[in-house]
Amino acid sequence: MCSPVEKEIRKRIVLNGKITFAEFMAVLLYHPQTGYYTSGLDHDYRRDYFTSPAAHPAFGALVAVLLSQMWESMGKPDEFHAIEVGSGDGLFARDILRYSSEISAKFKKAIRYIAIDRSANRMKRSVGDLPYDKIVSDTIPLSGITGCVFSNELIDSFPVRRFEFTDGKINEIFVTVVDGIITEHIDVPVYPRVDNSEEISSLQLKEGSRIEVNTGIKPWLTQVGRCLDEGFLLTMDYGYESKEHQLKTNNRGTIQTYYKHMSGSSPYDRIGLKDITAHVDFPSIISEGISQGIRPVSFLTQRQFLSSLGIEIWMNRIRTINVGNTVRQANMMAMRELINPDGLGGFRVLVQEKKLSNKSPVSFDSSTLQTQLHQLPIPLMRSEHISLISARYPHIGFLDEELQ
Repeated sequence: MCSPVEKEIRKRIVLNGKITFAEFMAVLLYHPQTGYYTSGLDHDYRRDYFTSPAAHPAFGALVAVLLSQMWESMGKPDEFHAIEVGSGDGLFARDILRYSSEISAKFKKAIRYIAIDRSANRMKRSVGDLPYDKIVSDTIPLSGITGCVFSNELIDSFPVRRFEFTDGKINEIFVTVVDGIITEHIDVPVYPRVDNSEEISSLQLKEGSRIEVNTGIKPWLTQVGRCLDEGFLLTMDYGYESKEHQLKTNNRGTIQTYYKHMSGSSPYDRIGLKDITAHVDFPSIISEGISQGIRPVSFLTQRQFLSSLGIEIWMNRIRTINVGNTVRQANMMAMRELINPDGLGGFRVLVQEKKLSNKSPVSFDSSTLQTQLHQLPIPLMRSEHISLISARYPHIGFLDEELQ
C-alpha cells in the first residue's frame, strides 16, 4: 500500500513522465500534507536519527557562549537577535536560552531569540515557557536584523539535483516509474541549467561518478543577505571541503537515508517513512556568501569548534561534581559523541560575517573564554535529551528517572 507521499510522487511522474531528484526530494520531505518534516503524521526525527542538540545540552550551551562572544565583538548592542532556522521542536532553543542566563545578565537581556520552522506540526511539539518568538515559514520573513542567523542540520535537507558522468558526458539522474516500481532514469539534463554546471564540467570525473548540486544554497544566502543587516551566519552540518574531496572519498554521491537509526538504504524504499539528505556543499555556501557580502570567518570541524570553546574543560570537571555514577557516565558519553571525529565531531561548522570587518573579531580560543568555562556551571542532560548510554546498555532502565 502506497504512503500518501508516494502517491503524490507517482501522480507527478504520470503527468510528466519523470521528475528531477530535487522535486522528488522536495515532495518527500516538504509537501504540505504528506512531507516527512511537514505532515501531521507522527514523524519524530529521534526515532530515525539524533542531532547534536538532542545528544547533550553542552552543544546548545557552547553555542550560547559563542553567541555571547559575537554580541561582545559587536560592541554589546542593546538588542542581539538569535535567529534559528529549522528549529523543529525547540530543544536547541531551550538549551541556548537556559544557558544564556548563566553567562551574563546583560547578554540574557539583550538576546532576542526567534525560532523559524516550515512545519507547524514540529513546532507544536515545543514544550516549556522560555521567552522566544516562533514563526512558521519556509523563508526568513525578517529584515534589518543585528545578531546571528544560525542553523543545525538544515542545509543537508535542501533538495538536490543529481548528475552522473557516463559515456564521457554529464547526464542527470531523474526519478520515474518502470513496471510499477519507482526507480532512477538517466537522461540529458533539463533546464534551467544549474549554477554549478561549469564547475562540474571542470572536475576530473570518472565513468560512473555521481555528484549532487544543492539547488537551495543560492536562494538561502539571498534570504540571509536580506535578513541580516549586520552580524554573523553560523552553519553547522555535515559536508565536504570541496567537490574534489567528496569525489575522492565517495564518487557515487552523498545521498543518505535514515530510518530507525539505520542509514544507507535506497531513497526509493519506504517512501515517506524516512529522512533523506545530501552532504552540504560548503564551498558553494562560502562563494555565494561572498557575492552577498557575507565573508567567511572560520571553517572548522565540530570537534575543533567545540574544543576551541572549551568542551574538554566541562568533560574534566564533570568527573568531580556530586552526581550519581550513572548520570556522570551518561553525560560523559554524550559529550564524547559530540566531538567523536567519526561521528558528530566530524561535522563542519562555518562562521561568516556581514559588515563587521572593522570590529573586533569573534574569538574561539582565548584565555578569557577558558577561564569563563571553568567558572560557568556544567549543563547536564535532562529527560528530553536522548540517552545514548541507555541505548547502548538497555539494562540501565532507571537512567531517565535520574536525569533532571
